[in-house]
Amino acid sequence: MSEIEISAFENKLATCLDLIEQKLDWGPSHDWKTQDFERLSQLIHQETGIVLSVTTLKRLWGKIKYESKPNSSTLDALAKFVGAKNWRNFKQASKEISTSKPSNLSQSKRFNFSWIWSFFLLFCLLGIGIYAFTALPSRTIDPSKFHFKSRKIADGLPNAVVFEYDATHAKASDKIEIQQNWDERRRATVDKNKKVLTSTYYTPGFFKAKLVVNNQIVKEEDVFITSQGWLGLVEQSPVPLYFKKEEIEFPDKITIPIDLLTANKVNPKLNNTWVNFYNVGSFDDLSVTDFTLETQIKSEFKEGASACQKVEIILLCEGEAIISTLSIPGCISENGIWVMGQEVNGKTTDLSAFGCDFSDWVSIRWTAKNDQISFFVNDLLAYQLPLLGKQNKINGIKYRFLGIGSIKSLTLKKSNI
Repeated sequence: MSEIEISAFENKLATCLDLIEQKLDWGPSHDWKTQDFERLSQLIHQETGIVLSVTTLKRLWGKIKYESKPNSSTLDALAKFVGAKNWRNFKQASKEISTSKPSNLSQSKRFNFSWIWSFFLLFCLLGIGIYAFTALPSRTIDPSKFHFKSRKIADGLPNAVVFEYDATHAKASDKIEIQQNWDERRRATVDKNKKVLTSTYYTPGFFKAKLVVNNQIVKEEDVFITSQGWLGLVEQSPVPLYFKKEEIEFPDKITIPIDLLTANKVNPKLNNTWVNFYNVGSFDDLSVTDFTLETQIKSEFKEGASACQKVEIILLCEGEAIISTLSIPGCISENGIWVMGQEVNGKTTDLSAFGCDFSDWVSIRWTAKNDQISFFVNDLLAYQLPLLGKQNKINGIKYRFLGIGSIKSLTLKKSNI
């Protein structure tokens, strides 16, 4: 490919990524976190039927350095997500709009690609509006004038939470929103003269709900949803597929048998099927400053989309998380670690110790002591990271298996016990 062809391709790809950002309206992409790319992967799959991994999306947006050109399936998925039939269709539209007069375009093509002009016009108007808004002096909002409380309706999942708020001191022009958790996209606009909003939580955990006025957080409220012991589910949008305790708890392990998945029309061989196990609310008086986690796991399905046998162990904390990813040795580049805001990427760090043979049980141990956490895999030290002085309380644990997986044992206690 010549330099001119490479430049033209890069320009078209940049245009496509810009259109995706405008469609999502999540703010500047350089501020996107891993969970944003996870959500984008789900949205692309829902709209196009094509699965793009989080790593692939990070490469496209420059979060991970990668010199190779995206493959045709990836390009088709991006083009379909912004309304084109495929990448060739998108390229032709870009070429004709930039080089042809309107009279040379057929009526059908003007109709098919009018969305590009609409996006461009919307982008310009949005920019003018943002400039006009930011040019005005900002108004200081007094949080003490607002009230915000939450109340759970029931135990278990799904769980409705009633938010009671008082925003009558806001101006008529103020935008009042309630944010369900850390995700700013989970905001619901509310009437300042009303008092109640009800939200549904589909997974257990510790959440920080927020009352937001003109993008300023004025109040926060803790929402703690427990799992009532072990909970098994398969990730689906918008509502997960739940399984009863008696369906997942066996004398020697916790698992969701494949015949139970197939009976519920779940095929782990197709697409990305993530099986989750939660235990939230069963661990008292534990802090990230001093704990030991010991568990044995096994990934039991390695066909189709589950060939990498990825497993995520997630320690759920107040406002933070500790995450470790494991896989078969051939997929270690997809692994990573997340500790209290610190990310270790398997693309740029040797995480080969997290590559496992899942034909037998894999022993995992995490130990936190003296402001440092150590990760052990089969009794071998795999990695260490500082805790940066964090003292967050531990609320529970979550396992994510790509395909089918099992848990044989779990111990979560203070290190000195």
